Amino acid sequence: MTHPPESNDRSRTAVLLRVVAPALRRLLRAAFPRLSAEQIDDWIQHLWELVLSGKESFPETVSTSDNATAWLWRVLKNDVLDSLRRREFVALESLASGSSSGFELPDSQQWGPDSLAAERERLQRREKLLSDVLQDYVLDCESREAWIEREVMERLLRGQPREEAAKAMGISIQHLYVANHKGRHRLQELMQQQDVHQTVFASFYGKPRGRHPLPEEAVPDHQTSIVLLIRWLIEEAGAMCPSTKRLEDFQASGLAMIAADPKAFRDVRHHVDEAGCRLCQATLDLASE
Repeated sequence: MTHPPESNDRSRTAVLLRVVAPALRRLLRAAFPRLSAEQIDDWIQHLWELVLSGKESFPETVSTSDNATAWLWRVLKNDVLDSLRRREFVALESLASGSSSGFELPDSQQWGPDSLAAERERLQRREKLLSDVLQDYVLDCESREAWIEREVMERLLRGQPREEAAKAMGISIQHLYVANHKGRHRLQELMQQQDVHQTVFASFYGKPRGRHPLPEEAVPDHQTSIVLLIRWLIEEAGAMCPSTKRLEDFQASGLAMIAADPKAFRDVRHHVDEAGCRLCQATLDLASE
């Protein structure tokens, strides 16, 4: 019996998906350890439905199971992060309303593929989240090659004391203060330029207009909640991960180049090795296989 071409393509895709499924499950467990086995199954099933329905199509460059795994991981990782951003949106709305009492950190265990539709709607409305601003800031630092500033900001936003951060980086406390000042000022600029609906502004300040302080200057009732939310965004939702290109350049540089120039990729080494970003570690592990 002769099958039509579309049927053959679908069959080959289904076989390929079964081949790469174990690797994708392993990556999900490594990058998002709070997901249960059942939730991982839900995400894998969601991905299969996207691909088999044609909503996500393999690029022409995908010709092997290794290439397929890398491409599918990018799609899957981005969808999981989008679901976490929906939790961030709910948290920001709570803070913007002034309702910091009873505020709870987003729980990644509560959200799966069913939250993606609401996140897509937010993107269409161009409502900025705090994670969007932080990611834009990272890209801005990369465009300016402001590696020290970017590392200082991540260390401090993660909660590392200033003196400890300066010592770990091998810079003076005065140098750290300057970098911190520049970074905070640039973040405020990005908020003012890009937060069209003032979602982030309101969460920081409790009202849309006025001065928009960063965590340690925030309104007292909101301060603890904002600091916790920022750390959750960095640790769980990849809000300060380097760009794909910077991560690829870091991996391609090799240990020899880094040994020859200890300052090379210092911000990425802190993010991946010292801070232990699970998302970036999973992506690097996949690329090295």
